Amino acid sequence: MKPANYTKGLVVGLLLAACGCAQKLTYERWQTIHDGAAPEAVKATLGEPFQTTEQTWVYQDSDHTITAFIYFHEGQVIGKQWKDLHRGIEGDDPRVQEPGESSTFRSQKIE
Repeated sequence: MKPANYTKGLVVGLLLAACGCAQKLTYERWQTIHDGAAPEAVKATLGEPFQTTEQTWVYQDSDHTITAFIYFHEGQVIGKQWKDLHRGIEGDDPRVQEPGESSTFRSQKIE
């Protein structure tokens, strides 16, 4: 392969890789998650979660100051919550049942 062809191939390969690495955690993608969705559908839409428990998946993008929560019950989405600087907090934790009851989750990224 000639050096010019090698360089073209490398550039094309890098562009294809960059297209495949598009940001998955976006507000628009988060909006498409609906109650009843399976965990596989959530992963396909938002990617791998930052942190998981049996009932909650946490997605975080500290570069864009975004935190998203997906709540599950018996293998299905039952709610979601979005937090960022532009929109504030949208959605609720469906596990909070009684007035005055609250659920607090704190996360800290250690670099």
